[in-house]
Amino acid sequence: MPYANQYAKYISKEFLAVKTNLKPRNFYKIITYEYADGRKQTFSGAKSTLIFLMGITPDKKITCIKLSEVRPEKFFAWFKKLVKPALKCETIRGHFINQEFEKIIIEDTRKGAGVFSKVKTDSIYTQSPGTFRTYNIEGIKQIKTIYLDENWLMNDLLGKNCYDPMDLNKDGVVTEEERKTYLKKQNLAREEKFKL
Repeated sequence: MPYANQYAKYISKEFLAVKTNLKPRNFYKIITYEYADGRKQTFSGAKSTLIFLMGITPDKKITCIKLSEVRPEKFFAWFKKLVKPALKCETIRGHFINQEFEKIIIEDTRKGAGVFSKVKTDSIYTQSPGTFRTYNIEGIKQIKTIYLDENWLMNDLLGKNCYDPMDLNKDGVVTEEERKTYLKKQNLAREEKFKL
């Protein structure tokens, strides 16, 4: 059963990616793929091909978990085990801003052997239909980078209780008054710092 549409609530944005710049330990959506027999296929809606890219082999193949075949709750329960436990909210937020999602996850080689060793012992690897996939980079004709919702990742999945710095009362909503108060405090702090 395809689960692609169930991932929509966990995704904050997506944008076109360059296939030669794909990075292991990141999320992507394959839009168009050309198979070895020359047949091209475009994926969308419930049939979208969402992947967690584990590694890139020297012969230009990507190894991945096809998220579309895994219930989100099951995938994220496994994924949570990959996240570095001691990361602070500011560090996670910085990696999101700098498009370095792979830096919040355990270190690994470009081939992804470490991540693969963690997935091959989990039921998301052995379930039916299978979730492990390899794709030729050459066959990828259009692909998008997927960004998970930062607040959901930090607060709900990781339980970090991270809030937007402007959310002064930590209720999950940034009002115009909170924004003005925050900016005023930032300006005062800056002025204080540069006083002689």
